[in-house]
Amino acid sequence: MLLDHLRFTPTLLSKPAPRGLAAETTLLHFVIVTYMVDPSVLRAHLHPRFEPDCIGIDGAAPQGLVSVVTFLDRDFRFVVCPCFKSSFGQTNYRSYVTDTVTGEHVAWFFGTCLDSLSSVSGF
Repeated sequence: MLLDHLRFTPTLLSKPAPRGLAAETTLLHFVIVTYMVDPSVLRAHLHPRFEPDCIGIDGAAPQGLVSVVTFLDRDFRFVVCPCFKSSFGQTNYRSYVTDTVTGEHVAWFFGTCLDSLSSVSGF
């Protein structure tokens, strides 16, 4: 079957030990809105190593995908300082691409917005 390689393995299901500036949070009110865009326009905003993942619907020309993902981070904390917690809104802007060197499908982040500067300065 074509999707046999997409099975969860013990390695994929295990949580790596946190290190460095690893953070933990609970996501609430998660919303994702995805737009279909002209892949040539999208390509202009990517590093040359990455190619847009494209889909076609009902025989239309394949289009790239750009998503706006918004959510509330509840009890965001760095694992090295678990007693300092903060909650704030966050919105990410991303696209879905293929790394032409590794062949991996990854998300390309254009940017992230937090709901206030106090979210950052509280750490």
